[in-house]
Amino acid sequence: MSSQPLELSLLQRYFLARNEAGVYSSFLTGAKLDKPIVKDDLEKAINSLVSQRKTLRSTVVDGKVHEITIVPSDVTLYVTGDQEMEDLLNEIHETKYPVDQNKPMWKLFVYGNWLIYACNHIFSDGTGSILVVEDLIRLLNGQELTPDVDFSAKYDKIIKPSWLHFTKTIVKELSTVVKSIGSTKNESRVITTQSFKTQIRIIKLDRGQFQKIKQFTKREVLSFTELLMCLNYLVLEHLSDDPLIKIDIPINQRRALGDGRAYGAYVSSIVFELPRDIKTWGDLKSQVKIKQSSIEKSVQDVGMLKYIDMKTYIESNVSNGLQPNRVEISNLGLREHITGNYTADEYIFSQSYNPTHATLNNSLISSTDWTTIVVTAPLELPNFKRYFKSIELLFEKLSDPCEDITVEELRGYLVDI
Repeated sequence: MSSQPLELSLLQRYFLARNEAGVYSSFLTGAKLDKPIVKDDLEKAINSLVSQRKTLRSTVVDGKVHEITIVPSDVTLYVTGDQEMEDLLNEIHETKYPVDQNKPMWKLFVYGNWLIYACNHIFSDGTGSILVVEDLIRLLNGQELTPDVDFSAKYDKIIKPSWLHFTKTIVKELSTVVKSIGSTKNESRVITTQSFKTQIRIIKLDRGQFQKIKQFTKREVLSFTELLMCLNYLVLEHLSDDPLIKIDIPINQRRALGDGRAYGAYVSSIVFELPRDIKTWGDLKSQVKIKQSSIEKSVQDVGMLKYIDMKTYIESNVSNGLQPNRVEISNLGLREHITGNYTADEYIFSQSYNPTHATLNNSLISSTDWTTIVVTAPLELPNFKRYFKSIELLFEKLSDPCEDITVEELRGYLVDI
C-alpha cells in the first residue's frame, strides 16, 4: 500500500470544493439481487474488491489522496424495517462522507435483496459507482475481475482546452457577466434548505413497455436519452415561463480513455439551451441530437475549471436559486446481465439534492428486465407533482400499442395537467 500522498485531479479538486462549501453529500447506485445476500459472502467480496481497486482505499486528507485500510464492517450497513424505496434513498442521501478524517468515502447499504453503494463524488462518477456494484456481484459469484486501471493522468490531458475553445469560453462568460450587470435576482427562487433530501418519484418500465418505446425511438431516429430530452422539453415548456429550457447531459468519457470499466470520475457534461418556441417535432429532434463534436468539446469544458476560482464559481451557482426550467438527464445505460449464484433483477441510480446544478434530475439505469428512472427535485420546488405526472403520462402513452402517436398528440396530453 502506497504511503506517498497523491495530488487530486482538476475535476476532483472541483468536487472537493463543493464538499468544503457544504453543498453536496453523495449519490448512489444499487442492484436488487434474486436472493438475500449472505453476510460472510459479502465480507469476502468486499475484502477482495478493496484489495484490487485502489479507488476504494482512497480518502482525502489536507487536499491530497491517501490510502487507508478498509474493514468490511465499517463500510456496510444492514438496513432493517419496512420502508418505501423513496424514503430509503432520501435517508442514504443525507449521509455525508467528509474529508480530512482518514475514513472511507463510501458505504454499502443492504436492504432486503438490495445492495446499494453510496459515495462521495470525488472518487467516482455514476458509471464508476455502478461498476463497484457489478464487481461485487461478480465476486459474490466467484468470478475474476479485470485488472485495475487509473486514467487520471490521461484524463487530465484530454480535458486541456484548445486555444480556440479557451477563447470562445472566455468571451461567452464575459458576455454573460456584462448582461447580468444591473439585473435583479428573483428572491423567491433563493434556496434556504440545508437538507439533501428531495422530492422523489420512480418510474419503472418492464421489458415489454421498454420495447414498445424503443420502437418509437427507432422510428424517430432517437436514442432513449434524446427521447427523454424531448419529453422533458415538452413538459417544461408547458409548465415553465422561462424563455429557455436547459437540459444537462453528463457524458461518460471512458470510451475516449480506452477502458469502459475504469473506476474513478471521468465525466463531462453537455448543456443544451433550447428556446421554448420550437415549432415542429423535426426541429426539436434536431436540436437534442448528442453529437460527437459536442462530446469532444464538453471534456474541454472540464479543463476550463483551471482558470476559475472554484469557491466563487460554486457560490455563484448556488445564488442562482431554483431553476424549474433546468433538468439533468443522466443515463447509465443497460447493464451487463451477470449470471451465477447471485443475479441482479434490477438496478437503481439516484442523486442527492445539489444546489449548484440542475434543479430537476432524471437518473436512468436498466437491467434486461427493468428500466428505472428516478425523478427528483428540491423539496421547495413547486409543481413537481405536475411535472412528474406529465413525464409519467407521456411514457404511458409511448408504451401504448398505438404506433402512430405524434408529437401534437403528446403535447395535447399535457393540456389538462
